[in-house]
Amino acid sequence: MQAMQIARVSLIYAAAAALGAACATSGTDPTGVATSASVTTTSVTTTSVTTGGAAGGSGGEGGAPAGQGTGGTAHFDYAPNGGAGGSNTCAAAEVKGKKAPVDIIFAIDTSGSMANEIAQVKANINGSFAAVLGQGDLDFRVTVLAAKGTSTFAVCVAPPLGGPNCGSNPPLYRAVSQTVGSTNGLSLLLSTYDSPNATLNWQSQLRYDATKAFIVITDDNANITAAAFDSGLLAKEPLGVFGTALKRNYVFYGIIGVDKNDPSKKCPDAVNIGPVYQSLVALTNGAQFSECEADYSPAFGAIAKNVLAKLSCQYTRPTNAPNGKAVDPSKVSVKLIDAMLQSTPFAHVDDVTKCAGLEWYYNDNQNPTSLTLCPDACSKVQAEVGGEVRIDVGCLEG
Repeated sequence: MQAMQIARVSLIYAAAAALGAACATSGTDPTGVATSASVTTTSVTTTSVTTGGAAGGSGGEGGAPAGQGTGGTAHFDYAPNGGAGGSNTCAAAEVKGKKAPVDIIFAIDTSGSMANEIAQVKANINGSFAAVLGQGDLDFRVTVLAAKGTSTFAVCVAPPLGGPNCGSNPPLYRAVSQTVGSTNGLSLLLSTYDSPNATLNWQSQLRYDATKAFIVITDDNANITAAAFDSGLLAKEPLGVFGTALKRNYVFYGIIGVDKNDPSKKCPDAVNIGPVYQSLVALTNGAQFSECEADYSPAFGAIAKNVLAKLSCQYTRPTNAPNGKAVDPSKVSVKLIDAMLQSTPFAHVDDVTKCAGLEWYYNDNQNPTSLTLCPDACSKVQAEVGGEVRIDVGCLEG
């Protein structure tokens, strides 16, 4: 008969203003359990953000949604039941969790009215976008659907994100050379995803479990409805890669023709306010920004921070403890330890549709690779300043 030894996995959040701040774990945790030696991490080992991190604005012009953090450091510490040095322990060494993935897909209008917007994309995609994601050390990939090249109405993404001669840089970056018109960006996203033309197909660039973030940049509206795009996307193979109608696995962002202070009004350089894109933003809890701005760096930086925040309550489940011992997914408990050392347990539910309070669920109950906090639990964690989320897991002894 197998004996169960419990290993503690502490995901400690440094309340630092900068992404990638140092996280020291020497000494004891609030329950008195010894932790491993002090380390400095420059990577986010899950995609959870620092509790009580910097908040962005709201509506169309903010950064991360109000009350949500935008990044931080975290790591798993495995320690035995009785602290370091005990017998028959699961482990007494630090192990880093896997970074959760996100796949980002741009569709950029390269029609004749978009010269200034294309210039801003070129100026900011490596800087205020990729650099912010890189500071959070997110496991991300980028696909850009646009006319490729160095002309005024083409997009060239240079290294380090892009490859030589405006080309791809696999697996980090995929350049899909496809002219995008004023209104057909959404239609082209659907048709090129699984196109029989290998130069246009970007299906292989995506990871099934990765959260997908779509970013459309245009001064016009779409030639299909938001419902048509959503249903077409959810029907793509393999089924579930973009989620389901009950649990979408994509978020939509638009840099579109809205006035920065009033999305019901068109900004001066735009053709249309893009109501289809606004509907997709609302459907997926994304964000929208004005394409008429002279500097896109705030928008690109805010979108990057939103991408981080959207994943902030998802944790990669470790499958093995140090020394190769297996983790039992049925023996997991999750709780919040606040700054006053008060413990709030989060209950396990079968899936997101069962969320009713302070709970969490697996992405797949038969073969779980990650766990996600339900909305109320997520809000509580992100509002907590100076606290930590703890996940206790059981390790099977043979």
